[in-house]
Amino acid sequence: MLQQYLELKHQVEDALLLYRLGDFYELFFEDAEVAAPVLGIVLTRRRHNDQVTSPMCGIPHHAVTSYVGKLLDAGHKVAIAEQVEDPAKAGGLVHRRIIRVLTPGTVTEPELLAGGERRWIVALKGGAAFALAYFEPASGTLGGASCATAVERDELLAQLRPREILLVEGDELAQEVLAACGAPIVTFRPSAWFDAGRGEEILRRVLGVASLRAFELAPGEAIVGAAGALLEYVRATQGELPRHVCAFERRRRSGELVLDATAVRNLEIVRDGSGTTRAALVGVLDHTVTAMGARLLRDWLVRPLADNELARARHDAVEALLAEPARLASLRMVLKQVGDLERAAARLGLVQARPGELGGLRFALAHLPHATAELESSASQLLAQLGRDLDPLADMRDNLARTLAESPPALLAPGTIRPGCDPELDAERTLAHGAKEVLGEIEARERSRTGVGSLRIRYNRVFGYGFEVSNSNLDRVPPEWIRRQTLAGGERFVTPELQELESRIAAAESRAEERERELYAALLERCAACAGRLARTAQALAAADVLAAFAERARLHGYVRPQLVAGPHVRLRASRHPVIEALSRSAFVPNDAELDAERRQITILTGPNMGGKSTYLRQVALAVVMARAGSFVAAEAAEIGEIDRIFTRVGASDDLTRGESTFMVEMTEVANILRRATASSLVVLDEVGRGTATFDGLSLAWAMVEALHDPAQGGGPLVLFATHYHELTDLAHRLPRVINAAVAVKEWQGSVIFLHRVVPGPADRSYGIHVAKLAGVPAPVCARAQEVLRQLERQELKVLEATAPGPPPRQLPLFPATDDAVATRLRALDLDRLTPLEALSALAELKREAER
Repeated sequence: MLQQYLELKHQVEDALLLYRLGDFYELFFEDAEVAAPVLGIVLTRRRHNDQVTSPMCGIPHHAVTSYVGKLLDAGHKVAIAEQVEDPAKAGGLVHRRIIRVLTPGTVTEPELLAGGERRWIVALKGGAAFALAYFEPASGTLGGASCATAVERDELLAQLRPREILLVEGDELAQEVLAACGAPIVTFRPSAWFDAGRGEEILRRVLGVASLRAFELAPGEAIVGAAGALLEYVRATQGELPRHVCAFERRRRSGELVLDATAVRNLEIVRDGSGTTRAALVGVLDHTVTAMGARLLRDWLVRPLADNELARARHDAVEALLAEPARLASLRMVLKQVGDLERAAARLGLVQARPGELGGLRFALAHLPHATAELESSASQLLAQLGRDLDPLADMRDNLARTLAESPPALLAPGTIRPGCDPELDAERTLAHGAKEVLGEIEARERSRTGVGSLRIRYNRVFGYGFEVSNSNLDRVPPEWIRRQTLAGGERFVTPELQELESRIAAAESRAEERERELYAALLERCAACAGRLARTAQALAAADVLAAFAERARLHGYVRPQLVAGPHVRLRASRHPVIEALSRSAFVPNDAELDAERRQITILTGPNMGGKSTYLRQVALAVVMARAGSFVAAEAAEIGEIDRIFTRVGASDDLTRGESTFMVEMTEVANILRRATASSLVVLDEVGRGTATFDGLSLAWAMVEALHDPAQGGGPLVLFATHYHELTDLAHRLPRVINAAVAVKEWQGSVIFLHRVVPGPADRSYGIHVAKLAGVPAPVCARAQEVLRQLERQELKVLEATAPGPPPRQLPLFPATDDAVATRLRALDLDRLTPLEALSALAELKREAER
């Protein structure tokens, strides 16, 4: 046994081997030492012979899924070595083989995957450009991109956040890609795995096509080799090439509004600041009724459309559903019955579906005709096309109805196959069931003949069937009975009749179980052949679910259809922050916003903390994201132009893992914006420069606005810039496309009331001390701060009165006029009346004064 274990372990050296021994899966040696603390089980030792003793731990076979989930979450691969022959027939050591390797990126078990979770696995190959392919086995989504630079590569990796990465053996990219996307499992494979010719052959077989040109792939292209490596890895770990892949997505940056990982995080699109979806855009917009729809909604929000026509088609669909509330309600009801067909297709495509899952699939398929009817009759071209894309899968539905039991067990067990499906199975079942009835008749007859009222026929896996007689009744046992087993309270006996019947029952049950396994395997194979069609149907239903969710959200909260226009442009009337509006108990104060390339390219937004500056910035950016994703927006009217990318610089923090300070992180983001923003980009900046000294921060912020207004090449991007540097408001007088806006407040009886209304012009004060009071800063501290502020203001006014006429400043300027003793004496000198000697004397005295 140990030799067999070591031979299997040699096949999967990078995985923990679960070795089936009877009712347990055992781990030995280093695998046991690694797994025991992760699983929280006892590490013991097994003595194999006089020379070998190994660490060991084990888990029960019926609970293996939950234990495997813990190992996968801890970043381990898990190989399953299963018994592949009947121990009763083995005649020695039971043969075992590795049937599957589970990895964090290839797992498809529903109980190991959250409904809205994506688990990507990526293959990456370097060169003149980076060839990157990605695949999610749990949905069958396969795609790739050619990244011209390491920055593009890292952005895509950060968006995908893969659980596993495949690299060419000897490739030095490992540390770079780990820095870009966290700490996934890195697997190295020979360069032959990434060969484009080999990849093309595998891709054509999986996609069922003669040429890859329909998927914008050219022969010999590096992406093809990377995709082939991914599919080969799936075959090596799962034992099958996936059959549920129905397309290859050639990802091009020109087709989408690019949101990098920083923008997704800063705008809280997928997760809020606490790491949950409650206060994120996804959490508010997700009115989907299927898990596959929820996943697609996330995809649409982090990859909005750049093309106006495609986005308008989604808006048309939402508008059509809003115009027919009955259709919307009916469609959502039938989608709820369909469930997660995407994951079902994946389980079929890898030939891993269990009877209980097929029962759920049969129930879902019965509702497809209703979904098709609702979609095809819609006024929306997109919805009607989705209806035409639905495959009724009548052959699969008939197969399941004819073969699968009415209420199949969750796992393969007797009773999986429907009675009447197979004459051979029915005959064996009848024999086994009829023989058991005969057992009851024999038991009653012998109880009457012997006079032993407690006589029972019992079954033991070792000794088989036998008459069980208590010790007090042994004197009544007929002489022809044969003693089979001695018990603590009696004995068991057999007769030739009972032995013959036992043989018939055992053979019939065994043959029935074997036949049932054969029939289920054949059913699964027939259904697996339809996995690609099921995957395409699932994609269409998921899209319908997202569009219906957008319509439901718009209906409940009064969202408006955005008008998509040409050129970089954003105009919102009475816009609202969709998340804050949904979660707040008080009414949200709407605000207008307008940005265009000709007159209002850059808006400098000033005002107090807690006034709503950051909210305003985010709600404008989220309106663009929602509109481009296909959703209506939270406003009374909206015009959204062609935006190629959204850049954000909102709230930085230290990156301790890289040894970068808050200011370093901030400047890194600023550098990225200045280098990559185009005339079609939207840039959202919040308090740039506050992470360093005041003069440095103001200077950088000033220079950045100038650079964004007049970049070295082409036009500048649309910019929303919130700041406490009131000096920046002077840029509106210096630069023609810069305007000022402020968050309005009202002072009342020594307190400040935040109106949350954005008005034209700069703010006059920052109200920092008022905000400190609201935050709970002790009253004496606030009072002292107010006193210091008045002194500073009086001092500054004196300086200004002595140096220049005009109104008092809005706040203390950072660059006050110099007013010291030397300057005062200089101003007092009458140069016309000084002799040369007096002038030299006065100069010497001023020098001494300055030195002091």
